[in-house]
Amino acid sequence: RAESLAQQPSQLLSYSEFGELLAKSRVGSRLEGLRILWTALYDCQPYQRRLSKSTTLIESPRLSLLGGISEPYLARYTTDEDWTGGFFSRMCVWVGASEHVPPEEGATPGAFDDLVLHLKRVQGRKMIAPRSLTKAARKLLHLWADAKDRQAKAPETSEWLRGCFTRGQEQVCKGALISAMLEGRALDTEWDLDVEDIRVGIVVAESSISSVVWIVENLCASPYQRRRQEIITMLLKGPMSRPAIARRLKITKRELIQLLSSVCTEGLVVELPANAHGTLFYTLRDLADAEKLEDIADKAAEFGKGDNVVPIKQAGGVR
Repeated sequence: RAESLAQQPSQLLSYSEFGELLAKSRVGSRLEGLRILWTALYDCQPYQRRLSKSTTLIESPRLSLLGGISEPYLARYTTDEDWTGGFFSRMCVWVGASEHVPPEEGATPGAFDDLVLHLKRVQGRKMIAPRSLTKAARKLLHLWADAKDRQAKAPETSEWLRGCFTRGQEQVCKGALISAMLEGRALDTEWDLDVEDIRVGIVVAESSISSVVWIVENLCASPYQRRRQEIITMLLKGPMSRPAIARRLKITKRELIQLLSSVCTEGLVVELPANAHGTLFYTLRDLADAEKLEDIADKAAEFGKGDNVVPIKQAGGVR
């Protein structure tokens, strides 16, 4: 809230379900302007809110966001503008896979536990801004930033990636500051950013850039391409009828006919013979396996009233 930022301009907002917030602030929603406001506050721009009886002024906001989100929500509730020059181009982004490995008995604390311990030690202490960068640190930062600027301007670079390249220098500096703070050098006494701090910051920025590249290659397609991929992904689990696909995707009959026509023409999706439940669609990685299906009509008859999936016999088992 504005009143909270006025009292404490430096804040970190944490969202365990960041996708829910993105859904509420999507284009056309009541909170559509929230991302624009967040971006302005992140850029430390002064903010003023006027009400009939009071005016709240935030001269120097320092707002940061920390959140986790699933891939489907990220793909569905972000726009081109979020990535190419707006909201997400200002963020450090990390794509990770959960490792459900129980800790071994007597194991030492992990990186996250170490970070929590460090933060507890520095809580409440004054953080001193660095006076400057050492000569070696400045040279390394300039060399890295120049290389990223050239990547951003290269004609083969996707427009989706240019924002993370051009803003990489800011991420390097933030990573360097956090590293120095955790080591205790940014607390209580004057200090300079050294070349080792910049190296840590570069690791942080490069990992974020790699994650954005993964997102662009896997998620940042047009809505039409996303729908096509959603259909193929659903049908990998088994055949579905046209009405079932439409309900799952929440699209009109006309849109669905266009999408199915496209993927069927390319041979990515195949129609099963019509039955009492209508035409069923399925896909196989190797379309030659379609000839190995036994008693398609009998399989289709097993399509229960409450089920959308029919088991398909393949080499290696039934799915």
